[in-house]
Amino acid sequence: MQSAYVVLAILASLALVLWPRYGLWARWRVAQGLAHRIRREDALKHIIKSEANGRMATLNSLAGALQITAGSAADLLEEMQAHELLSFEDGQLRLKPAGREMGLHVVRAHRLWESYLAEHTGVPEIEWHPRAEQQEHLLTKQQADELAAKLGHPTRDPHGDAIPELDGALEGDPGQTLNSVVPG
Repeated sequence: MQSAYVVLAILASLALVLWPRYGLWARWRVAQGLAHRIRREDALKHIIKSEANGRMATLNSLAGALQITAGSAADLLEEMQAHELLSFEDGQLRLKPAGREMGLHVVRAHRLWESYLAEHTGVPEIEWHPRAEQQEHLLTKQQADELAAKLGHPTRDPHGDAIPELDGALEGDPGQTLNSVVPG
């Protein structure tokens, strides 16, 4: 009888670990995939922001922005090149159309979410950016469009940074922060 319990415990443990959609192994793989997608999106966002500030993103700037080694950054760039998101020539990173679209979506989602937090919640200003850093990877394009409509299609976030348009256009003018505007 005791051996039946042992076999049952082993089977239950295996099911817990190996269950196709809900087991620990499946959840770990999903988490790894999400972490990799976030790193790729953060890389695209870094390149977009560098371009907007008149700088050219490099392997080292990317490694610094993502807080990874240059070797890991090189591996990431190689994978992104293989997926036609960017090109890396003469030490310079250049976005391809698919990479630009994806990167601008992340920037747009981030800035829209900061606007939402500023205008519709009591979340302190110091928390807007960290919360938007998380949410930017979860908003679909449709959700970002709906959020933009709810907010009245803002062109700037609360920090004065341009919010990319639906077509991906991003103004270069840094604008003014809301804190610097005099009421009235």
